[in-house]
Amino acid sequence: MASSKPKPYRLRPCALDDLEAIWLYTAKQWSVDQADIYIRQLTAGLDLLAEQPEIARERPELNPPVRVYPVGSHVIIYQIETDHIDIIRLRHGREDWANDPTYG
Repeated sequence: MASSKPKPYRLRPCALDDLEAIWLYTAKQWSVDQADIYIRQLTAGLDLLAEQPEIARERPELNPPVRVYPVGSHVIIYQIETDHIDIIRLRHGREDWANDPTYG
């Protein structure tokens, strides 16, 4: 069985802002080392999505439909495009992000 080539992922500006905010919060609450470890964990999740973009089911009840993949305390909200994975946001799993129009 041949493996397919990974799709690159692209982070929207809001997703980049989310990563920065996650790092800053984690560094302040715990430590810089812990923040670095957690960002590496999130990045590993992004890399996995590049390898297996359909690992999370599509959520058609959301508008626009997105896929949601949990990593640590956060969820990666994304869409599969023809040539890349569109990373929309990284939100805390306890947030009511599905009812927040800024998730997209």
